[in-house]
Amino acid sequence: ALLQLLNIDSGLITTDYDFIPTTVFSPTEYGFVGLNEEEALKKHGADNVEIYHKETTPLQYSIYKDNTSISYLKVITCKETNGSERVIGLHYFGPAADDVVGGFALAMKLGLTKRHLDM
Repeated sequence: ALLQLLNIDSGLITTDYDFIPTTVFSPTEYGFVGLNEEEALKKHGADNVEIYHKETTPLQYSIYKDNTSISYLKVITCKETNGSERVIGLHYFGPAADDVVGGFALAMKLGLTKRHLDM
């Protein structure tokens, strides 16, 4: 009954595999969602892809005065016709990567742009 209500069995709703977050649980966690750099360049072309790199302090360590912990964020964007840059890939290396990347996966599904990240 629920499948009929959601129209899943009729084929009207399909699973979107583009923004499934993935995390590797190692001593320093690594998580990613969307395309990697090579896939983005192949799919959208070098003229339409922009890559950004950022080192930041993880939130849970930011309260310590002498904190030396950093995390790394790589954002891959695709230039849109309206001038915005839609985020099509995100890679994070740092603590709590599963939580960080999971949140970004939802934001990317909802149309995350580079301008949103700059705010």
